[in-house]
Amino acid sequence: MTSDKQDPDALLSQVRAFVRAEAYPLDTRLSASPVRRSCPLLNEKRQQVKNAWIMDASSPRGIGGLGLSLSEFAHVSEELGRTPIGHYLFIVMAVQDIGNMES
Repeated sequence: MTSDKQDPDALLSQVRAFVRAEAYPLDTRLSASPVRRSCPLLNEKRQQVKNAWIMDASSPRGIGGLGLSLSEFAHVSEELGRTPIGHYLFIVMAVQDIGNMES
């Protein structure tokens, strides 16, 4: 991603493709083994997200996030919520206060 704001539709497509290709296949595998055994694999997937510059969608661009609006983030979050590890992989856990941050 460049310094220009990424097209929200393109970002959503990229997130959707990553979740389907990389996260979905892990769901069964992760539920069948202890979390500590899965940490290296989860960290590898998180690094892939970081390398693709599609992480931390809800944080402002000035601190390294994507700076998505609340409605743009809602669409991304919907995709991430399709797997139990989606929000973790994309580094957007605990965004329960995002509505107040938008004010």
